[in-house]
Amino acid sequence: MTVVVQGARAARNSGASARVRELSACSPSSVPGRAPACGSKARRLAQRALVVVALLGSSALAGRPASAHEREDSSLPPPSLRLRVVAPSAGGQWLLRIDNEGDGNVLLIADVRLLSFALALETSAGDAPASRGSASAASASAASPSQVPASTLNAVGSKRAARSTKRVTARCDGPRTFGLEHEAPFGRELILAPGEAYVEAFDPRLLCFGEDAALLRPNLVLAPSYGFVPRADAGRRGSRMEAAPFVADGSSLPRRYRPQKRIDGAAIRLSHAAPQEFAAFSGGSASPTSADEAMRYVPRASQGVALPSLPDAQSVSGDAPSAPAATPAPRPKDELAAAMTLTTDGMADAAERGGITFSVQAHNVGERPIYVALRARQLSFSVVGPDGAFSCPRASSGHHVARDLFQLLHHGKHAHVPVRLAELCPAEAFKRPGLYAVVPTLEADEVGAEYGIVALTGVVSTRDPGSVRGTHDVDDDATLVRIHRGPRAFYEAPPVAVPTKSEPAPEPPK
Repeated sequence: MTVVVQGARAARNSGASARVRELSACSPSSVPGRAPACGSKARRLAQRALVVVALLGSSALAGRPASAHEREDSSLPPPSLRLRVVAPSAGGQWLLRIDNEGDGNVLLIADVRLLSFALALETSAGDAPASRGSASAASASAASPSQVPASTLNAVGSKRAARSTKRVTARCDGPRTFGLEHEAPFGRELILAPGEAYVEAFDPRLLCFGEDAALLRPNLVLAPSYGFVPRADAGRRGSRMEAAPFVADGSSLPRRYRPQKRIDGAAIRLSHAAPQEFAAFSGGSASPTSADEAMRYVPRASQGVALPSLPDAQSVSGDAPSAPAATPAPRPKDELAAAMTLTTDGMADAAERGGITFSVQAHNVGERPIYVALRARQLSFSVVGPDGAFSCPRASSGHHVARDLFQLLHHGKHAHVPVRLAELCPAEAFKRPGLYAVVPTLEADEVGAEYGIVALTGVVSTRDPGSVRGTHDVDDDATLVRIHRGPRAFYEAPPVAVPTKSEPAPEPPK
């Protein structure tokens, strides 16, 4: 590449020099026998061309000279910050930890949304179902090694391993997701003294969402980085100093550190351990006494998304509602009657609260068909978010439903109900960015008696038993919603620095 650039520059300069020689030469006279004319116009053109050549040569050989301030800052070392991401398991909580290992104060932008991961996962043939040729391969490998040379076995094995291994790469970019690529978050400045650290527990699905969240499994290799993307020529000799925003800088005069754009951490590999949680953050405390204490984790009590409680589901059948008898006699149960359960989309990603859209599915898990009239206004939602639990009650009832809105669901079939959550929840809901767990409940009350049909009535939740079909799963009982920005701040309190190590307990007096 350098040879090509130098050759292009030489050709450009040689062409300009030839043009100078041509202009500086005396122009031939139009009159026979008269000497060539060396006019002032030719001399002026030649002088201008010489100036252009000089400028081209200087710009081609050297860049813009750096100012004294830039030379002074570029000669300083970056802050001595160490980035660590503690991931005890593929699921559960992870921990962000940034330590000041230098001897001077450092100004840090403390915000977990500045964290990014480069993901790499290698899947082998052992992770996939065995093919028809697996039995023959197993029998061939069971043959005596003396029948085949060892070099041949090694060569065949390496080629087979290369063919059966697939490498999947992705990137979870926090700054790009939350719109922080070119501007640091406001109010998250934290001064770390020597020996202090910033720690924060977080759900990795805040950064790795959707298809990237499916890669969060054992043996995944993650390379963490914290901050903003530096320029491509950063660190080269003669390059200009980086422009704001910065993730870290010194906080004292005279300057001891140069501003830092990004902090890179050591790569980690996810283990097969059960989901864990960090004890210092599990009780609602956001400021452990030390960074070492914050790194202690325990097995998580609940698996999956922390879900809110749901109202008790009523039995649903195709029979018309009737008043319960005072002393009902036991009757045989129709085990083939229609029965309903709900599933919901696993994840919904939205820039703002108005863009939260997903689908709720009502499944007939019984054996007999049933009529249903499903509308979004029949749904209520239980939500757990950064500010705790709240509910979105169902809209007002009593709306007339036309006959063509009733549909017949046969065994194993389901119907989709599109949901725009901002239209069904209070105006103050979902105004804070972050992760929310949303659980739907269906309150069906359209009987259809005026049309001579018997439709589904009662309360149906995602906890009702039943085997669903298609691309849905019976465990799809909550939608994990991620909101990028909102009128409220992502953090309610300013960041807090903690000591790196716990202080020893004082000795009792003798």
